[in-house]
Amino acid sequence: MNLKEKTVLITGSSQGLGLAISRKIAKEKAKVLLLARNENLLIKSKSDITKNGGIADYFVCDIY
Repeated sequence: MNLKEKTVLITGSSQGLGLAISRKIAKEKAKVLLLARNENLLIKSKSDITKNGGIADYFVCDIY
């Protein structure tokens, strides 16, 4: 699947499987929107993705 120039929203993306998926999608040149409850972990996740050339932004939220 070609994800170049697409935007992908990933919940639970501050750690674990969600973060791993976020990293993989960012390597495919998609913009990644990271969603999770812990802002400190989201900041680290975004930094990790962007320092490796990816595009990411984050939103602190809890999905019910």
